[in-house]
Amino acid sequence: MPNTPLSHYGLLARSAGTTFTCDQSNLDAFWKFIFARHLIWYKRFQLGQPAPWTDDPIMLEYKFTNVYRELDRGTIYLLDNIIGEGSEVEQIFNIIFYRMFNRIETYEAVGRQRIVNSVKTPGKLIWANRKETWATLQERYEADQPLWTDAHMVCAYEHFPGDNKFERFQYIFKQVMAALPGLYDTVKKAKSLGTIHKALCAIPGIGPFNAYEIEVDISYADWNNHSEDEWVNPGPGCQRGLKFIFPGIKPNECTQIIHVLRQVQDEEFKRLNLPFMDIAYKKRDLTLRNIEHCCCEAFKYFKALHGLGRPRNKFKPKAVKGTKDFERLKG
Repeated sequence: MPNTPLSHYGLLARSAGTTFTCDQSNLDAFWKFIFARHLIWYKRFQLGQPAPWTDDPIMLEYKFTNVYRELDRGTIYLLDNIIGEGSEVEQIFNIIFYRMFNRIETYEAVGRQRIVNSVKTPGKLIWANRKETWATLQERYEADQPLWTDAHMVCAYEHFPGDNKFERFQYIFKQVMAALPGLYDTVKKAKSLGTIHKALCAIPGIGPFNAYEIEVDISYADWNNHSEDEWVNPGPGCQRGLKFIFPGIKPNECTQIIHVLRQVQDEEFKRLNLPFMDIAYKKRDLTLRNIEHCCCEAFKYFKALHGLGRPRNKFKPKAVKGTKDFERLKG
């Protein structure tokens, strides 16, 4: 289908000054992807239906993360085991530690990291179980047990000191500890998640992608007054997904268009006769964070759909109906 002018979409026209066009077929495919992916969760965990939960061949074969971030296993684990455990500054450190590896088994192997105040040096923070943690992780690393996630690419950090990735991670966490008092102060005073993102990116080894994950995790804490719906950081995958929908879009225009997509979602689902609110998690609209990540997941889907590539991981359902694991994944 030919590209359609952006002004065709009502509120999209009010993203003032834009000159890129909108591919209507890909825009429709984006909303249909969101609905189809969330319908899998709804049929599986809310209705308790047996597989298959879709007739889409791509979704049957490949793994796509949930539409709502809180429904993914990794975030559920964080909400259950890290948020609310220990002091506020300790929670921040544990969020960083967890997300930098982004592997539940790694965090389980060492447990909660204890951050305490120095008795000798007022204002200094000490990582109390640092030695035990690195010793345990070194054993796993040398035994070729995976420490990092396989859900996405993890940087090797080759520009940092160390003979291997494990040693370089130790260096990175020295920087995290040095920055932690100032970071905590920023988190408590920040008026926007964007401010927290900037502070995290200033720590060597924490890039924009991980910073965004960490700041959204922090926003879940009940002592924090921020929301994942107040600020958005369009990552590389999201930008690629948006280019499928809006050819010619520039990186600095992505934030603007995500806000617009957030605004028009109800209108768009209705236009396509997709009863999304009937299956929506807690009857909630998609947040800016949800839209951003859906753009990234849709990019993977678009690649497979058009024969341009395929997602990294196969879809292999783990949770068994009737187990505690299954019940928790209901959200």
